[in-house]
Amino acid sequence: MATTINISIRLPKSDGTTDPAAGTLIFQPERHHFAGTDLILPKPFKIDLDKQGKATVKLENTDGRWVWKVAEMIGDTVQRIRYFELPAGSDTANYSDLSYVDGGSFAPLGQTSPLTELTDEDIDWISQFVAAGTHLAN
Repeated sequence: MATTINISIRLPKSDGTTDPAAGTLIFQPERHHFAGTDLILPKPFKIDLDKQGKATVKLENTDGRWVWKVAEMIGDTVQRIRYFELPAGSDTANYSDLSYVDGGSFAPLGQTSPLTELTDEDIDWISQFVAAGTHLAN
């Protein structure tokens, strides 16, 4: 099963309004897993934001044994790397409503700074895309 995720990202301006963000989100299953008899490998893919700072992606639902990893890149800068569960139950969800978890334990995250959640492994993972210019197949 899969869920369609609606994404909207905006950037603050000095006059109190916002502009649409220009950037890319890189999604990857955090671990290999099975979907029926098929082995699904943790290969990343990217989704570009449109001119309104929006995107839609359809993702496989998680089952408690693996989670999704997403890197938010605005311009050439990684803003945040997050992990989230996507249990079955809804055909659509908003990116802002996802349940973010610890990438190792899958435990729900508390209210911590996104920078304190980055690990050396996260930094190594995202650096391959920055160095490569994020040229991934869609």
